[in-house]
Amino acid sequence: MERLNPDGTAVQVEARINQDGRWSGWHSWGRWSTKRLSGSVKHDQADALAGIDTDTLTVKTGVGTKAQLRVHLYTENAQQTPVLKLVAASVKPVHQDLMVDSHAVTVDKVIATPAYSQEIRDPKLASGICSPTTVSMAINRQNADILPEELALHNLDTTYDGFGNWSFSTAAAGSMGYRAYVAYTDLDGLRRQILAGYPVGVSVQYTNDPNNGKLPYVENATGDTVGHLILVTGFTTLNGVDYVAVNDSYADSNEDAKRLYRLEQFSEAWHSRVAYMIGGNYQGYDRLMQPNRESADLVANDDHTAFTLQKDGETVSITAEMLNQTEPFDENATTIACT
Repeated sequence: MERLNPDGTAVQVEARINQDGRWSGWHSWGRWSTKRLSGSVKHDQADALAGIDTDTLTVKTGVGTKAQLRVHLYTENAQQTPVLKLVAASVKPVHQDLMVDSHAVTVDKVIATPAYSQEIRDPKLASGICSPTTVSMAINRQNADILPEELALHNLDTTYDGFGNWSFSTAAAGSMGYRAYVAYTDLDGLRRQILAGYPVGVSVQYTNDPNNGKLPYVENATGDTVGHLILVTGFTTLNGVDYVAVNDSYADSNEDAKRLYRLEQFSEAWHSRVAYMIGGNYQGYDRLMQPNRESADLVANDDHTAFTLQKDGETVSITAEMLNQTEPFDENATTIACT
C-alpha cells in the first residue's frame, strides 16, 4: 500500500499574508516527518507584518486581507515522495463571536469512543501527552490501533519541546490515512461533527475549584490546567440540563476519563475555539501506517546506568538521548500543561 509519508521524506508548509497591498515574508510551520523528529520554527519575529508562534500565524497589527499557502515536499530518494492529500487553513473570524451559541444545530447523541487516561501512561510522557492521547482516541474509534505513546512520537515538536503542536497533531492523524485538520469553530461546528459521527478534539483550560477565580470552573473536572486537549464525544440533556460528553485524559483511570460537563461551563473552558477535526479514511488508505509491534527484553547493566533491547540474539543499545527527550513526570503534580 502506498504510504503518505515514506522513509526519507518530509513536508513543510509556509504562509504569508497581505495587508494594505503589502505582502509579508513567507513563514514556516517547520519541517514535519513521520520517520524523523520534527520541529517548528524558533524566533520568527523579524517580519513587521506577521509571525508564527509554534502553530499559529498571527498578524501583528490590524488584520490581513489575503493569505497564501505553499508546500515543500522533501525526499532523499528520487523514486519516492510524500503524498499530499490535504492542505487546510482556518482563520479566526474578526466579526463573529465564536463564544456565542446560536443553537442552530440540535443534537442529542453520544458516540461510543474508547477513553484513555494519560496519567497511567509512560511516566516520562504522561504529563504532556493530552494531544496524542486525544488523537489516538479519535482514530481508534474508527479502524486504527495505536497507543498514545506511539502517536506522541509522530507529533513531538523538538523546538517547542512538547506534544502540543496543533498542526503536528492533526498531521499525525493525516499520515495514518485520516482526513484531519485544525479549525476555529463554534459549538454548532462541534454539533455538526458529532452528527456526522466523528468526535472532536478541543483545546481547553479549567479548574475544579469554584473559588479559583483565575480559570474557568468545570464541575467534575480533575485539578487545574492552563492548557489541555480533550475529546468531545457528544451532546445530551439530563433533567433539563445540557451537557457535553467528553473523554478527558486528565483522569486517574480509563473509566474515569468519560465525563459529562455542563454545556455552559464547557463553553467557557473552551476559550480558544480551536478544534481537531478528524474525519474518516481517505479512499484506499484504511489502516495505513499502523505500527508493527514486536516483543523484546529490556536488559540493564550491573549498575543500571545503561540499557539494551535484546531480541532473537540481536542487541540494540538505548542511548541517553532516547531516555531524556522529555522531563520526568511529577507524580505529586496537580496541574497539567500540554497545550
